Amino acid sequence: MSNGSLTVTMKNELLKYGLSDFEAGDVRVLKFEKGQYLCRESFPMEYLLFMVSGKAKAFMNVSNGKSLLLAFYTKSGILGDIELMTDGICTTNVQALTEVTCMGIPLKHCGERLRENVTFMNFVGTHLARKLDRCARNGAINILLPLETRLCSYVLMTNEDGLFNENLTEVAELLGTSYRHLLRTFDSLRKDGVLQKAARGYIIKDGIELQIRAQDFYSV
Repeated sequence: MSNGSLTVTMKNELLKYGLSDFEAGDVRVLKFEKGQYLCRESFPMEYLLFMVSGKAKAFMNVSNGKSLLLAFYTKSGILGDIELMTDGICTTNVQALTEVTCMGIPLKHCGERLRENVTFMNFVGTHLARKLDRCARNGAINILLPLETRLCSYVLMTNEDGLFNENLTEVAELLGTSYRHLLRTFDSLRKDGVLQKAARGYIIKDGIELQIRAQDFYSV
């Protein structure tokens, strides 16, 4: 994780959230490399994060040691809103899929000021309501929709320049399926001309069809 400086666009974002009274010293620009964690389950949340650019995935660990995909963050979103209103301990993992840039406000020093800001609290309330609705929908997706739909969404969100090369064992775990079922689904997409097998993964051959089958799921 590295630091940067606030841009005019970032300052305008703070204004939108009703946080224009926060000084530059209160807000840090944080950059996360691909694979780094923006927050980790069961660890204290250091910053309230406003995502400015990049992509990240949110997932949770369960008691049997496996993980389950919850949602994707793309270019925007707030992390730490739940922790701001509770005990400050992260409830999920969020991991960068690309380089991610965030504005961060330290919760330890600024949490009380944030909670006293009525404009910002109104925004947080609306944001949490929408997040709850979307998470409920994503939960239903995990249970009710076929693996192909969930896999297409995952490939769509995690590919790099048309190449998908994620660890398939981890993908099967995140999508709540078996490795064998995952391979069968990949093969079906290959036969349908949506994906093409490559030495380092799968190449997207028909991005439009992939998007149709994904149906824009797992966003938050």
